[in-house]
Amino acid sequence: MIKINKYSDLSDPTKDTLNSIINGEFGHIPIVNETEWATPDWTIIYYENNMIATFYNIVESEILIDDKLVKVGGINNVITPKAFRGNGYSSKAL
Repeated sequence: MIKINKYSDLSDPTKDTLNSIINGEFGHIPIVNETEWATPDWTIIYYENNMIATFYNIVESEILIDDKLVKVGGINNVITPKAFRGNGYSSKAL
């Protein structure tokens, strides 16, 4: 099951779980720890047997193109925990 959530609406335990997964993947990389990252606006989570099988975040922003303000979105932290890899969950969620 895929759920699309406003990041601000996620429960604290869900945010803690996502942060733990992120830290497990990227916590050993110095620039990741030294950089202040934008807070996501949206989180897309694919659940398998009530467990997070994959997820990613979307950060909304506005940029100037030809002097016009345009809304854009960036994807970050597309992560599939090791136990769920090889099943195409990220492809399905994206």
